[in-house]
Amino acid sequence: MNCFWAACVHAGGASEESEHGLITIRIQPDTVGKFAGKFGFNVKGGADQDAPVLVSKVTAGSPADTCFPRLNEGDQVLLINGREVSSMTHDQVVNSIKASRECHSGELVLTVKQNGIDVV
Repeated sequence: MNCFWAACVHAGGASEESEHGLITIRIQPDTVGKFAGKFGFNVKGGADQDAPVLVSKVTAGSPADTCFPRLNEGDQVLLINGREVSSMTHDQVVNSIKASRECHSGELVLTVKQNGIDVV
């Protein structure tokens, strides 16, 4: 596992960054308002689609949007709550994200490769 250093705590989320461009983002779902119970992002890809799991949309003002550094469209999701996603189908990825609301105090922990950064 990479060594991480704390990068921020902001708007209910925290993130950590490694020296290799991998970011760990901790996001709490919104508890009120239009994002209640949601993290505010979508993904595409999965093993069944023979494609990496990528963030396809981040909704403005959502918990995923207000974390710094924010989750960005095109970021590649590598781990969900410590679980490797490379062998997961798209539905398994989505279900793992949704299941976070019932586990880990509702916290979702994503390890992502930022869009545009090559991992050494």
